[in-house]
Amino acid sequence: MRPFTQKELASIGDPSVFVPAVWDAMHVQRDKKTEVWAIPWLADVWLIYYWRDMLEEAGIDEETAFQTPERLEETMRRLQGSSAETPWGWRATTTATTLQCASSWIWEAGGEYVSTDGKDILFNQPEAVQGLVNYVKLHRYMPPGVERQAATVVGTPGWFSSIYEQSTISDAPDRLGIAAPPGPAFVGGSGPMIWQHSHKTSEAVDLIRCLTGQQTKMDYFARMQQLPARLDVMEEPPYSTDSHYQVMTKALRGGRTYPAIPKWGALEKRLLDNVIANPDQDLEALVRPHMDALAQRLRVVVGT
Repeated sequence: MRPFTQKELASIGDPSVFVPAVWDAMHVQRDKKTEVWAIPWLADVWLIYYWRDMLEEAGIDEETAFQTPERLEETMRRLQGSSAETPWGWRATTTATTLQCASSWIWEAGGEYVSTDGKDILFNQPEAVQGLVNYVKLHRYMPPGVERQAATVVGTPGWFSSIYEQSTISDAPDRLGIAAPPGPAFVGGSGPMIWQHSHKTSEAVDLIRCLTGQQTKMDYFARMQQLPARLDVMEEPPYSTDSHYQVMTKALRGGRTYPAIPKWGALEKRLLDNVIANPDQDLEALVRPHMDALAQRLRVVVGT
């Protein structure tokens, strides 16, 4: 890959038009310089989806059910005591997406994974450990193999879209509510980039300028039910008028992403090993030694 030049970036547009967290994911700080490697295109955000009728049956106020880790766990206990066989579910299929799920709880507790320059590992500090414990506690309310029956699910808007497309219940979209997690939502995304060996650099920049422009995104995303990475597109219908999209776009604006540092994959792959699989153990006793030992090993890997 090759970074974009300042001239190319100027021709594409002002970075302030993009969702801040998605823009942050597209560049890195190297030698006190900002290198931009991609231009924001799609946006993604991890949220809590829930069935309103299940919360109502358990006597739970959906407006406050997910505001804090403590309130969320109380919601799970009340759902478990009602007819909801599975209070909690998650749409994480890899270690990377598991970590994305957990991020909101870690940030809510005041924790961080690493310092902004990537030179100091922080995920074994008390705040981060407490956030991770708060998140893993919820897996006690998720029996294996019954995700589709869950009263609440943490996942991305792709899951919400699948409800529209696959559900045989005519009012399913109306029964499905969306809430932000307790802390800042994890925001991801994707964007076009240019290969170092490209022989058509000028044409590639022209294409990216077209794809990431306001009008193209308005036309495309309205049909694809996906989230744009441009703030001005989110100010137009259906994002500005649909109640579900309003929750998503608010979370996008206030969300966060990982710091862009070298060898992030080493941390992403190992951080939650052996933790998610043991939610019924003494989590403080399980998580703290795991985080300390992992931090020590990864400091060697990332060279800190």
